[in-house]
Amino acid sequence: MRIIVWLKVIKGKEDTEIELFSDPVRLTHIFQKLLNNAFFFTQEGFIHFGYQRTADGIEFFVEDSGCGIDESNRELFFKPFFRGKNQLIGSKGFGLGLAISKGLINLLGGNLQFTSTPNVGSRFFFSIGKSNIVSEKPILPDQQKKKLVMKAINFAPIENKLSQN
Repeated sequence: MRIIVWLKVIKGKEDTEIELFSDPVRLTHIFQKLLNNAFFFTQEGFIHFGYQRTADGIEFFVEDSGCGIDESNRELFFKPFFRGKNQLIGSKGFGLGLAISKGLINLLGGNLQFTSTPNVGSRFFFSIGKSNIVSEKPILPDQQKKKLVMKAINFAPIENKLSQN
């Protein structure tokens, strides 16, 4: 099985640096769960994640071109232990990732939401309000921007292990 997914980080307005007052451990945990789901349900296509400035604060998002979510499952999706009705999931996971992420986002003052179309993809997003933005300042031309360097990953050992199970 060969999986081809293009990962892209999308940052907000390039000429602005934003300092956010929040819990970095919890934000990292939330992104890990959302990205894990995106990779799990996207066999081919893209995964984008990042943020954009809104009138109310900052919106963070993870979107993919995966299998999407059936409208009939919409109310159940954030319930603990719900793993979907799609046989693709199998025995992977406990169905807690989205429920925990939604709870953490609520504690941070946001609300986890999603839009989805079956066989097209999904977009999970949440906002952090203006009150959590400590400062917003322009990035000066002489400041060095860091590039995200990605290396090719050999998935063969993982594929072999999965095929043995």
